Amino acid sequence: LHHYLAKVGSGNQHGLACMGSVWTRKDSSVPKLESYTAPYAGQRGVKTTIRCTESPNPCTVVRGNRGRTPSGRSTTVQVAGPWEGGEQVGPRVTRAKLVRAGGRAVAVTVEDRRSKRSANLGDGLSIIPNRPLRPSTWYRATVVGTFGYRRSTIEPEPVVGRGCSTQPGQDFWVCAESDPVEEPFRVSWRFRTARGNNPL
Repeated sequence: LHHYLAKVGSGNQHGLACMGSVWTRKDSSVPKLESYTAPYAGQRGVKTTIRCTESPNPCTVVRGNRGRTPSGRSTTVQVAGPWEGGEQVGPRVTRAKLVRAGGRAVAVTVEDRRSKRSANLGDGLSIIPNRPLRPSTWYRATVVGTFGYRRSTIEPEPVVGRGCSTQPGQDFWVCAESDPVEEPFRVSWRFRTARGNNPL
């Protein structure tokens, strides 16, 4: 699981469901960039299609799709790194590919920190296949880019102009440096779709 994830919650009412992080750790870091993919590496039985009923609707970011035509199940990457939680700028993707078995690339739409929906991505990115994926097929996703973050220091009091934050019960502040660091990353993994047309 993601290094910063502490608690999750879910709800289901009136035909709608939602799941998200309730609380994340803000006082910890890892020594280098670590990626967390969904689907995870080697996963089988992955859904092929998104129905466009989510909110915000991922289908609307696909060029030519007004939000009513199902797209493929999105693949996502979340990142943890050497910053104190909450000081990340986010990923900037320079190259992203989704290739099915046999070597044919799939047309995709990439969302990163430059996207209109970037606030919904947290410290991650999303690759949305423009069309539903083929059932019972292996795919390889590859993403190359940089991840921006600000190194931080622990201070007894907030420092003006440094974007400091704290958590209830803490007697210190996490304060970011002003200039972000851009660290390169590359992640590649495989997954296999489920049999039949099975929307998420």
